[in-house]
Amino acid sequence: MADRKSIIRVQFLADASQLDREMRRAEGTTETTRKKLGDFGKAAVAYLGVQALGAVKEFVGDSVRAFSDLEQSQGGTQAVFGESAKVIDDFAKRSAQAIGLSEAEFRTATTLIGGQLKRMTGDVQFAAEQSVELTRVAADLAATYGGTTAEAVQALGAAFRGEADPAERFNLNLKASVVNAKAVEMGLAATEKAVDDNARAHALLALTMEPPAAAHGAVAREA
Repeated sequence: MADRKSIIRVQFLADASQLDREMRRAEGTTETTRKKLGDFGKAAVAYLGVQALGAVKEFVGDSVRAFSDLEQSQGGTQAVFGESAKVIDDFAKRSAQAIGLSEAEFRTATTLIGGQLKRMTGDVQFAAEQSVELTRVAADLAATYGGTTAEAVQALGAAFRGEADPAERFNLNLKASVVNAKAVEMGLAATEKAVDDNARAHALLALTMEPPAAAHGAVAREA
């Protein structure tokens, strides 16, 4: 019996040591993240004595990655929106409840779309505000037509790059001819050939914000 206890103790210490090494070399984990996880790491090691080691390791690994993803997405928000990042920060705190996206997912989505709006319009505050609204629309489109919000965000992002096909999955016609005609209709350009990036961005926003009535508020209805 003594030998068996010794073997178990040695294995426990080895696994705890391995857990510590895995936490330290987890991809993308910064020193700041490790400090945040300090107490958590100690609690996890103590917990090994009464729970399945494999499950704890998996939970710790997922938690480390989640912290890392959140830090990275926060950095992306700051890099793209600068002083206007507060618009994103305010909504990010309630994005999970409002549209079913984690804070990291919401920040990633708004950074993707907001970066393109910033490039096309040159207005950072406008880009921040509209990226929030576009992410809301993406969530409603996904809830209505299937797929994930991330896929809907990518489809909208593609449309702002001039690629209309992905948006068709979500019942949006954002072809160049349609967008240019909308820009002229809105008085943003004299002719379709005169439509520039700024006019195109506003026309795309107008078309995207007018999805079929069935899609409006879809996330709220499902909730």
